[in-house]
Amino acid sequence: MSRAAAQRDQSGSFLWPDIGLAILPSLLGFTLGGMAILLAVAGTEQFKRIFGEGKDDSLFVKELASMFHFVFIQSVAIIVFIVVKYSDMIFISYIGFFLLIYSLSMAISLGMRLFMLGRVLNALARQRPRAHVPFKDRINRQ
Repeated sequence: MSRAAAQRDQSGSFLWPDIGLAILPSLLGFTLGGMAILLAVAGTEQFKRIFGEGKDDSLFVKELASMFHFVFIQSVAIIVFIVVKYSDMIFISYIGFFLLIYSLSMAISLGMRLFMLGRVLNALARQRPRAHVPFKDRINRQ
């Protein structure tokens, strides 16, 4: 990692920030779009079943927290890339290169979480809704 973060072009600027500035803005837009879709379908019946009745540790809140963390890290990384591109600080270059690798690995992690969420929604869609019978009616039937 140290060699890649320290490589420079003929003008003396670091090479890798251009790669990060080409990749991460698109990835950030994709993440924000996914977050918007997640919030848009949050009112559907299937999503209401996984809300956990408004609990702070529901699956929905965990997914939103994961996506927010991803957006935050990508935004910080883009700022660091711009600083590294126009400065000569090797230490900041190492931090920025780490953020690039971390952001890309978080994309894989977020993809796996969204796949898991899709499986949960699929399992909920397969279940047939049961007719709600009040408790007093169940007692009277016996």
